[in-house]
Amino acid sequence: MRVMFLETETPEELQYGSCLAKRREYGIHVRDPYPETARSAIEQYNPDVIWWIGHGSPEVTTLRDKRVFISIRTPEDVVKRLFGGRVVVAVSCYTARELGPYVAKYAFAYFGARDAYYFIITPAGPCPQTTVSGVRYEVLYNASVCAFEPTLVLVDALHGGYHPVDAYKVCREKFEEYMRYFNSLTPVSDDEKSLKNLALYILHIDYNIWVMIQGQGRPQVRLVEPLTVLPAVFSFGMMLSAFAYPKTEKGG
Repeated sequence: MRVMFLETETPEELQYGSCLAKRREYGIHVRDPYPETARSAIEQYNPDVIWWIGHGSPEVTTLRDKRVFISIRTPEDVVKRLFGGRVVVAVSCYTARELGPYVAKYAFAYFGARDAYYFIITPAGPCPQTTVSGVRYEVLYNASVCAFEPTLVLVDALHGGYHPVDAYKVCREKFEEYMRYFNSLTPVSDDEKSLKNLALYILHIDYNIWVMIQGQGRPQVRLVEPLTVLPAVFSFGMMLSAFAYPKTEKGG
């Protein structure tokens, strides 16, 4: 299956998901696209699966600089042209509430978050290459990616020919794998203990709000049968805390 990744990087917190998409050695990678760039790429390359990350609300999802990509006020002919018969994976808060069902009128399936989607920002940055004092690299890395890697494992499965229902199962298994990892982790410091607790907190939330909406659109290819992003911020040597990133304004 032909996959397209819309790898939003602006605002910079979105790089925590896009850095993982870049590591996929298949598909069409569109770096930090404005909405018009993304639409043109979809029409040009005709992908079967589209993954993106952006801030969102129940009615709207955005790309670079929080510019509106799709909303419930986007004309239906445009929605059909962009997503008709395709599998849509939108890592964007709240969009599974209203936008997801709207897109699913034409898409084959829509994956997204029905509430605020949480992840962890660390001092080492997205997909960290270095570590920080008091926390082992493996622990830091897994904490940084555990919210987003399941959404990309989902795409890996789709690319491999899985039906969306089965790909969703693979995605949930990845969430559960991270939960087992952190549950069994024996911290070597107070900082690592705090990071472990925060990772389990955000995994529990994301696992329960990441949903699949069965679409009404017919797939364009034969398939094998059988989630405003809210970052949780970890501060070393401080109490576990989380804050809400400012919501994206609704637009159309």
